[in-house]
Amino acid sequence: MEIFRTNTNAAGDFSVAGDLTVTGATTLASDVFVENGGGVVVGASAQETIDDSTSEVQVLGTGDNDSAIAIGRWSANTTSPKLVFYKSRNATIGSNTAVTSGDQLGAIRAVGDDGTDDDTLSSAIIFDTEGTIATGQVPGVIKFKVAAAGSLANAMTIDSTKAVDMAGTLAVTG
Repeated sequence: MEIFRTNTNAAGDFSVAGDLTVTGATTLASDVFVENGGGVVVGASAQETIDDSTSEVQVLGTGDNDSAIAIGRWSANTTSPKLVFYKSRNATIGSNTAVTSGDQLGAIRAVGDDGTDDDTLSSAIIFDTEGTIATGQVPGVIKFKVAAAGSLANAMTIDSTKAVDMAGTLAVTG
């Protein structure tokens, strides 16, 4: 019975078709690639559908350490680690087609379990575009959204001119 099949090409690349279980410490000496339709799950044996999406990279846990992602950089300069969102209007990975005004470039979404499902949005930060898109120019908008009665609404928007628009009451204390 074949549980998994391995292949090694002339460049020394190793691939597995099927499931592969590794126990103990393992060191990979090169990059790891997971083809489209595959997935990487840390902390569980199956992918979860959260926020109406079954993400291909998931970190699932029950405590502080096993449900956290750390991005670190050790370098003797002023450059920080990065979390980068990228959006293209081209449907082919690696090809370029300009985004258009109003396209979302990225989002950070907070979802809570409401006792029924895991698709209930609490708040979000949306990275959007506006205005004229051209070579070296993608004007940005950041929208902060919160939910009060089940649906997200804009709480604050910072546009490409650095104008700030706030909804609700501004309270300054201290």
